[in-house]
Amino acid sequence: MMQFVKLVEYECVAPEHQTGAAHPDKLTIHERQWAFCPYDTHADGHVWKQVGDGDADDLQRRMGIAIARSSEKVAVS
Repeated sequence: MMQFVKLVEYECVAPEHQTGAAHPDKLTIHERQWAFCPYDTHADGHVWKQVGDGDADDLQRRMGIAIARSSEKVAVS
């Protein structure tokens, strides 16, 4: 799972798109790269920001992926 998240190059930072667990479509393609929107990729008004190294852990938490220490298993919530 951790490698999958590193493939995501963009995230939507539009304020109105920061919630929306009811919408299933969170991944799309932007600029020929994977992009994540916490609301819904089919919505209008995305504000795409390139994901930096420091943002990867935060993005993983918002995607519902708990990253464990190397001695633990990776859990998906």
